[in-house]
Amino acid sequence: NPALANIELITEEEKSISLGPQHVFCDMPLTIHLDTHKVAIAAVKLCTFDEKMEIDAAMLSSGPGSSFCFGCQPLLYRGMEECDDGNLLDGDGCSKKCLKEKGFNCNGEPSQCYVYDGDGVCEEFERDSSVQDCGYFTPLGYTDQWASTATASHQDPKRCPANGVTGEPLLPKLCSFQHLEVSELLPTDAWFPCTAQSDTNNGLEHSYWLKVRFVHPGVAASVMVYLASDGSWSGEQYRRKTTILLSDANGKNHSLGTHDLSCHRNPLVVNVTHDLSQPFFLTSSVILLFSSPFVAVRGVALRTSCHFSTFALTGCLRQPCQMDSCSPPQVTHASVRCTGGGEASRCSVQCHRGFTITLLNGRAIPPNQRAIELGLYSCTNGLHYDTCCTLQCPDASENIEICCAKDGKWTAEFTMCSTLRGSCSPPPDLNSVEYSCDQGMEIGDVCYPTCAVVVNMDLHDPVVLPSGVTVDTLKHWMLPTTVQSIVCTGMMKWYPDPQNIHCIQSCEPFGGDGWCDTINNRAYCQYDGGDCCPSTLSTRK
Repeated sequence: NPALANIELITEEEKSISLGPQHVFCDMPLTIHLDTHKVAIAAVKLCTFDEKMEIDAAMLSSGPGSSFCFGCQPLLYRGMEECDDGNLLDGDGCSKKCLKEKGFNCNGEPSQCYVYDGDGVCEEFERDSSVQDCGYFTPLGYTDQWASTATASHQDPKRCPANGVTGEPLLPKLCSFQHLEVSELLPTDAWFPCTAQSDTNNGLEHSYWLKVRFVHPGVAASVMVYLASDGSWSGEQYRRKTTILLSDANGKNHSLGTHDLSCHRNPLVVNVTHDLSQPFFLTSSVILLFSSPFVAVRGVALRTSCHFSTFALTGCLRQPCQMDSCSPPQVTHASVRCTGGGEASRCSVQCHRGFTITLLNGRAIPPNQRAIELGLYSCTNGLHYDTCCTLQCPDASENIEICCAKDGKWTAEFTMCSTLRGSCSPPPDLNSVEYSCDQGMEIGDVCYPTCAVVVNMDLHDPVVLPSGVTVDTLKHWMLPTTVQSIVCTGMMKWYPDPQNIHCIQSCEPFGGDGWCDTINNRAYCQYDGGDCCPSTLSTRK
């Protein structure tokens, strides 16, 4: 006997249309084609004498021209199938659920699937994802720039230079799933800490770091790290990680968190989310921290948005609408004189002997600044518009006055006194400081100091310490001045005095990461960007 004794269709007028008994089977649904002569069906009634029958569901499909479909528009509705290659196998590009598998593209029906990345053809759908086929992609409205300079915790000028990550990486170079040996790399191909000992990491969570700088600081939208190797070993499931920090123009670090490294996801793209309650910051460099010496980096790029204007740098921060008054500028090694204190007030800066003025924001430096550096000229308003500089020579006939005109040009050429001659003796090699004097040692020439200290390969900076103070007696609260160069003055003496120039250990690039690094716990390193201040330490010391 049929399992269903009868199927009745109930119309909207509550009339019954009998379909009679029906045979049903467990492994296939019962499908009946109906012709109700355009009578609307409101319900379906199933009749059976089998007490053990279980019915999962019943579906009624409308025919063409149904009133329920009048609201449908002639649009292309997306089905559930992305592909159909006619089989139930996974791994061939089209899964048994008719979905495209990762790394494949499928065309036609039955679908023909192929691996698109690396086939040498740039298709539209892979324009923003396939570096090998389409090159480096920059979305509309954004600007990408590659690292211009780089420093690292471990590097070797010939085997693994840090500057190997600068510039745009070569497209044919792929990411290796195995850690790289030194012999596998060209001198400028990539960077990894080849000088590190692989069997120890000094007990530190991040023993290896790479810091890259960019020519044009901007509001970061994302950071892209291109790997040469993800540092994995054969059969190993553990993934290496990296912690990314953004350094703003003030030297403060902003963490982007810790991320897994894998050649399957190369490049690593980390988007930057900004706190809209705070002013936006300009990213000038990126720091990558690693706990493994086997990770190799081929390039780092910074993506900035073209829509961030100078106005946008304030973010959504609420600020009072009031006119701020300017306090006199604090300039070390100079005398400052200001007129008034409100709007349109002007200040003039006169450098002490041996010091120079560095100009920013596009203001021009005079053609011969050497005379000003020597203090031979006295200027009424520094090097700004409407200033006049006077040359004082032993021979009064050589005295001249040069002014800065409205067009930004000087009214005459800067010259030096004809009777000014002489040279300085070679700067002594004291306090582990060596000097490079490529220009010579005549009056007005400069020499550049470098530190020759080699202790655990730590970097050192040349600084000026007060008389009687040495590196051993330097207090943590003292703030020494970094020395970029020394100049041979008109008195034929070097300034600053090489006797007072010493080498102190450089700051580690971990400031503001939430951990107090002992080497940065001093005023010279801003107390590790605030990480070593009493308010942030558990010991309150």
